[in-house]
Amino acid sequence: MKKKFIFGLLLFPLILSGCDNSTNSNNSTTSQSSNSENSQSSEMPTISVEEDFNYTEDFSYDIYNCLTTIVNNGNLAVGNKYEITFSFINADSTNPTITSSNTSVFNVYKKENSTTYVIDCLSAGDSILTIKDSTGLIHFRYVVHVRNKLTKESAAELLVSVDYWKNTAPFWSGGDFDMIFVDESTCYFNSYENGTLLAQYTLTYEYVATYDEFITYNVIEINPQTVDLKITSFDLDITGSEIRPFDNIGLFDIFVPVTK
Repeated sequence: MKKKFIFGLLLFPLILSGCDNSTNSNNSTTSQSSNSENSQSSEMPTISVEEDFNYTEDFSYDIYNCLTTIVNNGNLAVGNKYEITFSFINADSTNPTITSSNTSVFNVYKKENSTTYVIDCLSAGDSILTIKDSTGLIHFRYVVHVRNKLTKESAAELLVSVDYWKNTAPFWSGGDFDMIFVDESTCYFNSYENGTLLAQYTLTYEYVATYDEFITYNVIEINPQTVDLKITSFDLDITGSEIRPFDNIGLFDIFVPVTK
């Protein structure tokens, strides 16, 4: 049975990253202009770091926290505000220091009378999020990627342009899967064991709506019909960094784009 976990660092190259947005994305659709499509400015500040730069230690956060997206090298979206909560396992979490290396990309502030902090995404680019305890010891340091939002049209192009979308949490969904989008209404959903294709299903899907954090699609039909796969819908992250399919239980897994 799928459960909600609390994680402390390095747990796994995770995954289930539904990020909390201070705006209720389920109630208000977002109107996107052509200027906010996935094309990013050539002047966008980006950061290239060594493999061992990212750092977490003695650090715990909810799997559904936006920090999971950051750890997974996913994107946050320009114009969105993400709430984060965390704790230090063996240190005082009362007065942490949280900083952004480039506050023109995102800023961080604490909600009044709360232990919750907010990442306010201001422009496309990269900035380093660092979290320290009251002694100055670093517990979390990652590059945060902030990107422009997709439109319905640019999202459709992106889905098909990616070679395949690979699941990131086989321990959660129970296997190795990928998704290959053929056109704006057809997707192959493949199941593997030890690299060998076990089954291929054809998903027929349709666009539903665009929200602040994601674009939603409904799955109309699965062929061949099977009791083993019950995907009912999927969300594409509004920046195109993840796909989150849902089955009759809940979140199935999180898929990321792979280009050969």
